[in-house]
Amino acid sequence: PTCPRSMARLNSFAFASESFSGYEPNGGPMETADEVMRNNIGNLEFDFFECTPVSQSVLECYGEVALRTLCKHALHCGMDACSRFLGRVQKLYYENPYHNAIHATQVCHGGSWLAKHAGLSAKQTSLERASFVIAALCHDVKHFGRTNTFCVTTQHALAVLYNDLKVLENMHAATCFSTLHDDEKGTVLDRLNPAEKVAFRGQIVELILSTDMTEHFSAISKSR
Repeated sequence: PTCPRSMARLNSFAFASESFSGYEPNGGPMETADEVMRNNIGNLEFDFFECTPVSQSVLECYGEVALRTLCKHALHCGMDACSRFLGRVQKLYYENPYHNAIHATQVCHGGSWLAKHAGLSAKQTSLERASFVIAALCHDVKHFGRTNTFCVTTQHALAVLYNDLKVLENMHAATCFSTLHDDEKGTVLDRLNPAEKVAFRGQIVELILSTDMTEHFSAISKSR
């Protein structure tokens, strides 16, 4: 049987529509959402499920902290454009029990921690670090709880569109970029030069497509 506390946490936090404004660490004074993320950005064991859902989404708040410096030095954009983008991404995550906004945030958090401690982030340019964060946050956007095999077998419209190849991953990558461009007030891409835009797009597409689980064991073998 499932632990009642675990079920309560799942019901409260697993859905993309959930949001939060603070966290009460070990019964101590309430921290703001921004303080929570800044204080735990490097803590692999941070429990996102303990955040109190009130006003701001976990994905949006975490993304703002993770991208704050990168917006200035890599993307050359203001935080307003970044926040609008993250807000749109948050809304595009559906109410799945697993492939939801908090899952994307955890993947970004864990991936960033691994990149740092494996020495990868030290070798990345600031633009590569920004693309890494955005790819992680968007890697399952608009996921509707089905597999590539299901889409291909049922001849789903997405399988037809993407010729049965990495169906969901192609959709996630395409949605990421349509969302990046969808801002009349100015996007996070506006101040990148043409070469930077090409590199930025190529890195994000490659990263999101690499989340196809059929390549998981091959990728793990190569990393050993």
